[in-house]
Amino acid sequence: MTAPAPAAAAPAGPPRALNIEFVTIRPVWARITVDGRRAMEREFQADQRFPFGANRAIVVRAGDAGAFRLIVNGKDLGVLGRDGQVYERVFTPER
Repeated sequence: MTAPAPAAAAPAGPPRALNIEFVTIRPVWARITVDGRRAMEREFQADQRFPFGANRAIVVRAGDAGAFRLIVNGKDLGVLGRDGQVYERVFTPER
């Protein structure tokens, strides 16, 4: 049995130097900072997608690395850690 595809979010606008899509697998708290400004901080529900674009950097901090995937510039990085593991990473555009 396959899981349903996550619900699509509204488009993030034109492509930027760095484009990330945050995809939730189950409820998870996360903070997303884009170019130094907090874009979102809350508990996200399961099966949601949130695109973000930045010119300088995107910082992702989540309370459960096993509860989400990131797609960075079209490359699916998969689940980013163990269930319950706190995850934080800074993404910058490739030069």
